[in-house]
Amino acid sequence: MGYTMIMKKADNNLDAVDRLKDFNVYLRDVRARYEGNLEVIRLREQDTQDILHEIELGPKRQSRQCGALYKKLREICKERRAAKMENEQLEPIMQWLRDNPNMIGVIGQLQGSVRAIREKQASRVYTPRGDAAEL
Repeated sequence: MGYTMIMKKADNNLDAVDRLKDFNVYLRDVRARYEGNLEVIRLREQDTQDILHEIELGPKRQSRQCGALYKKLREICKERRAAKMENEQLEPIMQWLRDNPNMIGVIGQLQGSVRAIREKQASRVYTPRGDAAEL
């Protein structure tokens, strides 16, 4: 006669599989966000140059038109600055990913290993060796 051991999760138990999955998703998000920010920076620099060339080479403008260009330039600069500041924070993580190019795959393998252990633990069956446990 065998019985299955049921492991109850403690309320504060660390779910390693979910944490590894979350970390992997985070690393992918960092990479995508960093690359997206580089594109925003590039596009905003082009927009800035367009406005500066318009001011330099375009026709003379009325003060209201100049104010509109100023507002547009200000918003472009704010967007560029926000992307640069975020990338400053993401740069150490990106450097770590560049130094460890297989890290996302390694974490995925860890996640699979931990999941396999958890599944094995969930299906454990104990067969008593004697009759000492019988009441």
